[in-house]
Amino acid sequence: EGYIMTESKAKEVLETLKDSPVLYLDIETYSEELPKDRKDEPALDPFRNQVRLISLGDGKHFYTFDVKRLSSEVLNSILKLVSEKLIVGHNLKFDLKTLAYQYGTWILPKKTFDTYIAERLIWNAKYPQRPPKGALSLSALAEKYVGIKLDKSEQVSDWSGELTDSQITYALADVKVLPEIAKSK
Repeated sequence: EGYIMTESKAKEVLETLKDSPVLYLDIETYSEELPKDRKDEPALDPFRNQVRLISLGDGKHFYTFDVKRLSSEVLNSILKLVSEKLIVGHNLKFDLKTLAYQYGTWILPKKTFDTYIAERLIWNAKYPQRPPKGALSLSALAEKYVGIKLDKSEQVSDWSGELTDSQITYALADVKVLPEIAKSK
């Protein structure tokens, strides 16, 4: 488990994940582009950001691949695996749009399950009003369904340079809660 930044370790881990019918996905992005104004967040714009980490898990093992340190051959192997599996994530619209824009639509999986959309449907069935801001966030669902309080402070950190242990822990935590949240749906 953990942070993957070498070719040999990446290939070994991909062998571990290849037989799983389901993979849990989350990505971390950055942008070297300066914001145009206070509300502009280029790192959250699938057409302007860069992928730094692709986090994947099979429900038992979880890894985060450092895209900046891996060859295009290994990256293509990661993306091919994503394209072949049932992918579970939270707000997959962002992750998949970013990946498809940067690497091509061939990577889009045939089957997905989005915990954000599932929770949105559950909310809409129960309540007539829009959910409060943040009520459908990954951290809100982790607390509600798994009893885990996710530390989201690294979300706005600089993902372009050397990564800290805290950033890696953050990236792995986001993907590790997905199996339990998905089970609750």
